[in-house]
Amino acid sequence: MVRARFEGSNHYHDGELLEGGETLDLPERHYEKFSHKFVLLEEEDAESAESESVESEADSDEDPDESAGGAEESAESEESASDEQLEAILDGTVDEVEEALTSGDYDDVLDDLERLEYSGDNRKTVHDAIEDRRED
Repeated sequence: MVRARFEGSNHYHDGELLEGGETLDLPERHYEKFSHKFVLLEEEDAESAESESVESEADSDEDPDESAGGAEESAESEESASDEQLEAILDGTVDEVEEALTSGDYDDVLDDLERLEYSGDNRKTVHDAIEDRRED
C-alpha cells in the first residue's frame, strides 16, 4: 500500500467518487496504473495532509450535512449528463471509439469511459484502446 493524494478529477476508488485533495492508501498496482492522477506522499507529507484536512473541516462555519446536499445533487446531475455523453461515444463501433480517443478530447475522463465500458459492452478492444491512450 502507498499513501497518495488525489489530484485528478472523475476517479472512482472502492465505488466512491474521489474529490481533489483527498488523501488515501492505495494498492501499489492501482497507484502505478493511475499515477497521473495521484501525488505520492512521504510519511511526513501524509501526516501533515491529514492534519490539514481535519483543521479545514473544523474551521468551516457551514454545517457539512447542509452544504454537502446541494453539492451532491449538482455533482450527480453533472455526472449523469456526462455519463450519457460518454455512453454515446461508447455506443459506436470499436473503430469509432478509437478515433474519438485519438483526438485527446477525452483524456480527462478515461476512467469514466472504462467504468462505463465495463458496465456496458465490456469489449476488450475498447479497454485496450483506453489503456493505450493512457500510455500516450
